[in-house]
Amino acid sequence: MTISPSVDPIVKISIELLPEFGFTVQDEPVYGPGSVFQGIVHLRMKETPVAADRIVIAFRGAEHATAVHDGIKFLVPLLKNPFFGMQQTLWQRTRDDCLLTEDHYQFPFTIQMPMIQFPPSMEHTLYQCRFDLSAKLIRTTFTLPTVVTQRSITYIPFIETSLLKQPIIEEGSDGGLYASARLHSLAYVPGDSIPITITASRSNQSISSNNKMSNKRKEDQPAEVNSILLELCETVGLVQSKAVSVTRVVASHLYKPNAKGYKYSLVNTQNGSGAEYQVALPLPVDLTPSINYSKIVKVSYTLRIKIKSNHSAFLLSSIWNSVVDMELPLKIGTLGYGIRASQDLQVYYVKTEDSPRFLRSLEYEESLPLYDSGKLPAYDPVLIK
Repeated sequence: MTISPSVDPIVKISIELLPEFGFTVQDEPVYGPGSVFQGIVHLRMKETPVAADRIVIAFRGAEHATAVHDGIKFLVPLLKNPFFGMQQTLWQRTRDDCLLTEDHYQFPFTIQMPMIQFPPSMEHTLYQCRFDLSAKLIRTTFTLPTVVTQRSITYIPFIETSLLKQPIIEEGSDGGLYASARLHSLAYVPGDSIPITITASRSNQSISSNNKMSNKRKEDQPAEVNSILLELCETVGLVQSKAVSVTRVVASHLYKPNAKGYKYSLVNTQNGSGAEYQVALPLPVDLTPSINYSKIVKVSYTLRIKIKSNHSAFLLSSIWNSVVDMELPLKIGTLGYGIRASQDLQVYYVKTEDSPRFLRSLEYEESLPLYDSGKLPAYDPVLIK
């Protein structure tokens, strides 16, 4: 449930998340299972005093699937699945005092996420997953409207990635053009760059046997690749209806190997001499991770590679285009290679009593004391024999 922020001419309430907790993506804090984050509810008033009942902060998480109708029936009904809902009172009036007399108040709060794998924060036409903080200044006793503000947090689950034991090689051919793509992994994290080795050559079977000189020249020369198009496609689908899905390109890069300054390496292939190109596809930092554990939504990715080349026959007037298309499934994770998620991690739809909770304070019992350059630590005398 989204709460519309209310505007008051005298009172302004806002939520600040402290940056030292968690990590950031595009300057926004990001949290995951087990994360602890702190914030401050700011209350600013142009005029004082202000009478009020209490100030509360609430934290809610929920997922929604958009209803899909084909004109006759609902393919997918409207789905709502709340994860949790909790609130804490930050300030409350007493019998003797109900006035806020300062022009600026700060109310700190601390929340710890449980070790539960929720879906990631997501805004899509088919599916939405939100984790919302809301702060309220309640003044019902004085028949005044409640002042509300809301702020969403970005949540990402723990999705592991790994390297392949051996590189994977995808091959394809068209009209005499033979091409292959070699990758060392099919799993990446947002912000990575996908390195790909493209090898292109001409198939000997496509060369006319009527012209041996032309045949010899073409064996000695690498295939002329005009362009290499790399695309990462995201597919979001609803689990209840496989026919309902949306696919879009979320990253692309076009290479033109015949452009000035672009280099390739000559390699030997089963078709003779070939050209080897080193290309890469940079990934955006805000990609939604792959999801296959939800009962409502599935997010998957496909790497598309399109290689174009011009060919000429032994008759110089005969020129045609060859296009080799390749597709490979990719996994977008959130944990780098070698990093493993905790064994205590549970999927969100499994029945559990764990939920986010407010913490009164953070205590670091095993932490070292802060360094003070003007004071050396005391050491007990030790006798060395």
